[in-house]
Amino acid sequence: MASPRVLKVLEFYQDVFQWYQTLPVMWDKGRREFIHAKNKNNLLFFYFNIFVLLGGGIIGSSMYLIFGALFQKSTLVPIDKLILITVGCFYELFGLGISVAMIFFGDLLVNAWNQLMKTMELLEFETCKFIL
Repeated sequence: MASPRVLKVLEFYQDVFQWYQTLPVMWDKGRREFIHAKNKNNLLFFYFNIFVLLGGGIIGSSMYLIFGALFQKSTLVPIDKLILITVGCFYELFGLGISVAMIFFGDLLVNAWNQLMKTMELLEFETCKFIL
């Protein structure tokens, strides 16, 4: 089983943030496992946040600043800030990739994570039985 701190964080996330929008992969506090959102209509707000706000707004503006500084003779952004923007853009692209993976392969991810948690429970039980 996951550590008590991880379970506490997941339960806090469900209580505070999960009511805000439906995500492709969510935590079920009662069963203590991940669930996959089957209804794609409930995910419209998530799609908007990921593709329009994150993809278009944040990544698009970062790429505009990066390419503007690289291909223009006058630099509008100092080089140290440009490096930070570039690193941030890579993190944002990584987050977008994870979100797309959750959309297309959410059911497989949920099955893998839940099976991993069950395997960890079995290993902890076998270890305790072996020690006793």
